[in-house]
Amino acid sequence: MIRLALLKIISGSVLSQLIMLCALPFLTRLYTPEDFSILAFYVAALAPIIVISSLRYDVAIPIPDNSNDSDELLKLSIIITSLMSLISLIVIIILMTHGTKLHVISSSLFVLPLGILFGGLFNIFQYYCIRNKEFGLISNVKVSQAIIAVIVQVVLALIFGAHAEFLIIGHSVFVGAGVIYLLVKKHQVHPELLVIYDNLKLLKTAKKYKDFPKYSTFDSLVNSLGTQLPIIIIGFLAGGSEIGFILLAMKLLGTPVSLISGAVGQVFYSSAREHIQAGTLQSFSIKFLIPLLFASILMILLFSSYSGLMIDLMLGSEWNRVAEIIELFVFWYAVQLVSSPFSMIMHIQGKQRQLLALTIFGFLARIIPLFLISYFNLDVEYVFALSIFSFFFYLLCFYVFMRTIDFDKKIIVLVCSVFLILFQVYR
Repeated sequence: MIRLALLKIISGSVLSQLIMLCALPFLTRLYTPEDFSILAFYVAALAPIIVISSLRYDVAIPIPDNSNDSDELLKLSIIITSLMSLISLIVIIILMTHGTKLHVISSSLFVLPLGILFGGLFNIFQYYCIRNKEFGLISNVKVSQAIIAVIVQVVLALIFGAHAEFLIIGHSVFVGAGVIYLLVKKHQVHPELLVIYDNLKLLKTAKKYKDFPKYSTFDSLVNSLGTQLPIIIIGFLAGGSEIGFILLAMKLLGTPVSLISGAVGQVFYSSAREHIQAGTLQSFSIKFLIPLLFASILMILLFSSYSGLMIDLMLGSEWNRVAEIIELFVFWYAVQLVSSPFSMIMHIQGKQRQLLALTIFGFLARIIPLFLISYFNLDVEYVFALSIFSFFFYLLCFYVFMRTIDFDKKIIVLVCSVFLILFQVYR
């Protein structure tokens, strides 16, 4: 059952990511590093808002034992996400009408509310699919998203010339296509479920799962800002096209990480509750930990040794800076690959407060060094500092998640030691 679920998700994820990767050689020859820098600013601004667009009620959808609660959580999440999108539109209109100068992405700001709506709805419906173990549906939608997004970005550039706005439009279409696929093509969410609302039930459900907006919203916001805000900060401090190179490096590293950890995390989350009740959570988790560890080691060996050659062949010699950043970031992403799939155990076990504290610590650990380097004019690369502190933060995350699952400390220390040795050898 586990293997079948993983196969369904991974097959679609592999194909969708391959489509996106195959498109990169064309996109990097159509668009400039400056265009990708503008896209990076847009994504960095959008991502934290999408994460909290439903106040994290979407994350609670797979948890209830009865379908009534999950249906109410679905409705509640949709309402809150729609309001978030509307509020963002009003704020943008006010800022623009008062003559506020929002450089870098000002011409694309009006796409932001649509991106929030599409991104939030897609997360909601995806969690609904996870609850129903509709992994094949998730797989199909990822392929459709990739194909449509690539077509939009390439065709618009060929017809009208390359502009950063077309990359942003393609990003919005990527998420929007997923929402439309889930709603129309497969009818996963029945229409009557979306139009019949009971305010008393919604309020009761909101109160019952209040810990998610109370703790998880701030936790998720800080976590997303911990990833996205350093990009924006480095973009302003370093200037030039550095942020565009960082975006591509994170895309190339994030592809295998999101592919594997996302699939494993979804399957783990959908079944963890049952294994907790049966007292088999630790043995269930080991089935995922061992292959994740091997995959992360392979990732370090591959990108540390051949990133320069891969970037030169794939993107061209003018993008060699991407390879340098990859060699710094690979350790961070490798540890993230092992730790991230197990992060939802904190929600399942009701440890949102501890997760919030951990997330705040990680946020500060990644942001403060960047300002210190700038303030004291230290001879340290911003991307180097970010990679080092992110690496050790995700090691800490791994330790906390595994202890929550009640893993033996010796096993946890052994895994951490493997990463530290590889870090020392290949750094």
